[in-house]
Parts: sequence; structure tokens; C-alpha cells
Amino acid sequence: MKKIVLTLLVVTRGFFAFSQEAIPENPDSASFFNLSLEELLNVEISVASKNALTLRESPGIVTLITEDEIRNSGANDLIEVLSMVPGLHFGVDVEGAVGIGVRGNWGHEGKVLLLIDGQEMNEPLYSTVQFGQHYPIDQIRKIEIIRGPGSSVYGGNAEYAVINIITNNHLEFQGLAVTTAYGQMSRTFASRSISVSGGHHVGKMAVNLGLHAGEGNRSERTFEDYSGNSYDMAGQSGLKNLMLNFSTEFKGLNFRLLTDYYEIENKDGYDKVLLEAEPVKFNSTFLDLNYNWKITNKLSIAPQLKYKTQSPWKVYGKISPDDDEYFKELKRPSAGISAHYDARRNFNLDGGAEYYLDQAIDHSEGGTFSNGESAISYHNSAFYLQGLWSNKIFNLTVGARYHVNNYYSPIFVPRIGITKVIRKAHFKLLYSAAYRTPSIENIRLGENIDPEKTNVAEFETGYQFAENSYLTANVYDITTYNAIEYFYINGEEGYHNSGSTGTRGFEIDYKFKNSFGYADLNVAYYSARGKDKSDSYRVNNDDMLLGFPGFVANCVLNIKLNDKINISPSFSRIGRRYEVSGVDAEGLSIYTKLKPEVLANLFLGLQHLKIKGLNASIGCANIFDAQSKFIQPYNSNHAPLPGRSREFRIILRYLLENNNKK
Repeated sequence: MKKIVLTLLVVTRGFFAFSQEAIPENPDSASFFNLSLEELLNVEISVASKNALTLRESPGIVTLITEDEIRNSGANDLIEVLSMVPGLHFGVDVEGAVGIGVRGNWGHEGKVLLLIDGQEMNEPLYSTVQFGQHYPIDQIRKIEIIRGPGSSVYGGNAEYAVINIITNNHLEFQGLAVTTAYGQMSRTFASRSISVSGGHHVGKMAVNLGLHAGEGNRSERTFEDYSGNSYDMAGQSGLKNLMLNFSTEFKGLNFRLLTDYYEIENKDGYDKVLLEAEPVKFNSTFLDLNYNWKITNKLSIAPQLKYKTQSPWKVYGKISPDDDEYFKELKRPSAGISAHYDARRNFNLDGGAEYYLDQAIDHSEGGTFSNGESAISYHNSAFYLQGLWSNKIFNLTVGARYHVNNYYSPIFVPRIGITKVIRKAHFKLLYSAAYRTPSIENIRLGENIDPEKTNVAEFETGYQFAENSYLTANVYDITTYNAIEYFYINGEEGYHNSGSTGTRGFEIDYKFKNSFGYADLNVAYYSARGKDKSDSYRVNNDDMLLGFPGFVANCVLNIKLNDKINISPSFSRIGRRYEVSGVDAEGLSIYTKLKPEVLANLFLGLQHLKIKGLNASIGCANIFDAQSKFIQPYNSNHAPLPGRSREFRIILRYLLENNNKK
């Protein structure tokens, strides 16, 4: 067996080791691990603006997570990575699906945009994104996160946050990376996966391919609904993911094909335990063709054609007589054009337009949409413009987006950002309007559903105490009007526009990095005091909202023992939060306050294990076996979904990079 492995490594090394003419390497393509903290602060990002700006200059509250931080943490799930970001938390929706919350607000349905290599992963039927053993984090190069609105740039699914994932499937990556991981809880496996990605240049053409296959169990604990029915989740809470990511680039012309197949084995249902476990499938295919046309040194234009087809929440083929089939397919062709113009040395403009058509078909027997037919279409057009003016006093970003749909009234959202870097300090004063557009199923299950709108004001300041330490702090105020809310009562589901909701709070993040390792300490606090609270989100007379902790503190450490060994402990203290624990005799919800809990992980990183490029991460997640759970952040009678117990994990990664770049 060892001879076979060595032979395969030699063959792959020979195949990927040559390149006819390498495409020029981006400075950002250097290993993040070798960058100092000051260099990391100056890494250019574009998630908060169409312009490439540093973290301190970017007109948004932005978090950057690098591939080295992900690898050192020992994480093998995106939930683990994002839970260490201040202000992000997770809750359960229905049918075993887990979604994300931001700053105390439920963002699962169309309020948080997830991008993978530029592709919108949100499905247009409900606008949701599913988490848990989903998306290959071992192929991630970096994650850029806007902890705040991004609607003026990205549209109606970016109301509360934007998570922009860039994978190794990029122009600069030449070589081969293979990763396999396995995690074991006490009674069943937690996860197992294999991932392969490769990049190669032929002349001026770059070709990249990524493949990932993985599966896991959500938990091995017992789930119990409010009626007292229960089931053992070990072997009955399966999660499966298969993803293919192919891209090619030639002289500015880019093509990408991405397929994402995800399956949740569900027995928790909507509000009661099902008789038999059933699979809920989320299948997606994305096609993207774009061209970066640099007309002059000051003007560039990028036309783009996209097509995606998705069939989310698919339950097809009855397992028991009580099952309801659900099979709806969505097709979205889109076309757009964006432009960048450097009008003057200190002033530039970004603008664009896009059109997309949402076409939905109901394949289940007798299924119809809001028009009474088995098929429906919605037309969407959007226009945006943003200007950046840099001067000696401050940088000023002003932008807006105008969205037109044939069902609801047009939407206009502006933004303004003032940023300033003064030697070791920086300041940001930001105001943005954002929106969430009603999705296809929102319209079908609701009556006269209108878009919801959000106003967010933010202020951030930061100071670099030394070359290796940096502190940032921000305060925010979020108010959402005409909120679109989902409800499930006595077997009936629907949507309605409620009043206003929102939160206000602060986040503090301290980073330290030197040749011996790094540390990231952050805290996040939110309160709904002074905000209107709908019945769906409120918790008695408390200032918190249902499901999400008011205070969270995270600590991520990496200690480099020598060139081949590092140790990475991490801790999270999750403050008090509320769950609905049942219903009283009058049918009113019973709220229970949960005690704070501590989640701790410890992983040992080993580099160059006999074979150069072969690395390992070995350790334990949830060391103290905390009884973690995902709480439904809106009151629709779904009991908390247990999370994973203590897990022992090993991750092996082989990386062969082509160093013969011109």
C-alpha cells in the first residue's frame, strides 16, 4: 500500500510540476501564514466595495479569515469557522435545516448572502442557505465577511451580512491538494470526507478543478418534541454533500461550472417527530461566463452571463403515508454588465446593471404557485452606482441600488461611508439602507407580501498598538421595517409582514501575531432594548430575542512549537439565551432561560510528515462535551435540535504546489 501511495505522489508531482507560461502572480497569492499582522491588515479585499481596499479602508465592518487560520483550527465544518466570528450564531429552522443569525437577528431566509467564487448559494424559492457538513472548507483560500448590510452592492439577499468565500479554484493556484478527514463521536461517526483540488496552466490558459464528497451526523443525542415524542439522532441525522467546482480563464475570459448536491436526513419535521426518517435534498448547478475587458488604463467593463438551476427542500417519493411530496425546480438565467472608471487620481466610479428571470416549476402532483398554475415567472432588473472619493481628510463612499420586480413596488437603497486611516488608527462611520425581496414561496404562502427594509448605522475604530497587535471596536444599530416572518401553527404554514424589529450592540476584536503564533480574542453583545419586538421573536419582557445569546466571547490561539508542530486551542463562552420549552394548558409558549456554556477545542498541527507537503491535524472538538443545541429563533413550535457531542478528529492534507512560476 505504501508503495502505491508513493507511486501516485510521484506521478501527480510530475504532472503538475510544469507550466508553459505562468500567469503573473497576485501579491495576495502568497501564503497568509507568512504574512505579518500589519501585512494582513493591508491585504486588499473587495467584499464591502467593488474597489479593492484594505481592511482598515473598506467601507464596512469586515472580517477576514485565511486558509491557514481554518487549517490550524482543526475545523471541518463552516459552522465551526463562522461561530468564531463576532456577531454570528446558528439556529434550527425546520426539517433538520440549520441557518445563520447576525447580531441577534434571524438571517436564514434571504437576509444573509453566501457567495462561493461569485456564485449566489441562496436558493430563490425561500432564499435560504443550509449549514452543517456543507461546503468544502478544506478548499477555502479566504473568507471575507461583511458584518452588516450589503444590499446596495449585492441586492436583496444581503440585508444583514455577506459571506464571500474564495476557494483554491483561482488563477494563481498551480498544483494539487488532497484532504481527507474523519471525526468520531462516542457512538457514531461525526464526519468523513475527501477533497481534491488542482490547478494547471497551459500557456496563458488556467484550468482549475475541485471535487469534494463528505457525509456526517448532526448529532448522536436524543431529539424530543414538545409532545414528548423522541428519537435517537445517531444514524438518523445524516448530512451528505457532493460538490464539483471547475473554472478556466484565458486572456480575461472566465468560465465556471459549480454543482452542489446536499442532503439532510430529517426526522424532526416541523413541530413533531416523524414516523420514519426522510431525506430532504438541495441540488444546485451554476454556470458563469464573464469577460474582464480593460478598454483603457482608466476604464474597464465586465459583461457577464449566468445560469443556475436549483431544486431545494426536495422530498420526493413517500416514505410513509403521512409524507407530503415537495419537488419544485427553479431556473434563473441572468445577464449583467459592470464598469469601473478612474475619473481622477483620487476619484473613481463603479456601476452596473443586471437582469434575471426566476422561473419556477412544481413537479409534485397538483402543486401550484400564487397564480394557480404549476409554473410561474418573475422578472427582475437592478441598477447600482457607487463612487469613492479619496482626499486628505477622509475617504468618502456613496452608492445606491435600484431594484425593479414585476410583483412588488420598486426599491431604492442608498449607502454612505466615511473612512479614515491616521497612522496607527482608523475610523469608519457608516450608514446603509438594505432590503430583503420576497421569494417565490413567500409570495405563494403569504398574502400581499411586500419587501422588508432595514436601516443600519455603524461606527468602528481601531488602533495598531505595535507591529504585531491590533484592536478594533464597533457599535451598531439595526432596525428592520415590515419584516417578513414565517409561521407554522397547527399544521399550517405561511408568511406575513409584521411590524419592526432590530437590535443594537457592540463588537470588540483583538488580534496578536508574531513568529511564535497568533491570538484572536473577540466579544459580541446585542440587545433589543428600545426596539419593537414581534411575537415571533420576543422573549417575555427580556431585552434579548429568541434563540441567540446576548453575549459571546471567543478565544482562538495558535502556538508554534517549532517548524513542524503547532498547537491550537480555542474557546467560546456562549452567554444566556432563551428557548421555547413547551406549551402550557392555555396554549401559551413556555420560555426557558439556558445557562451560559463553554465550548472548547484543542488541535495539534503536524507539518511535512516524512513526505514533503503532507500535513496533519489531530485533536478534539467540544472537549467538555457541552450539551450544545440549535434553537429555533422564531416561535413555531420546533424543539431545540441537539448539536454534536465530544468529537475526536484527524485531518490529513497533501499539498503539491508548482514552484516553477515565471
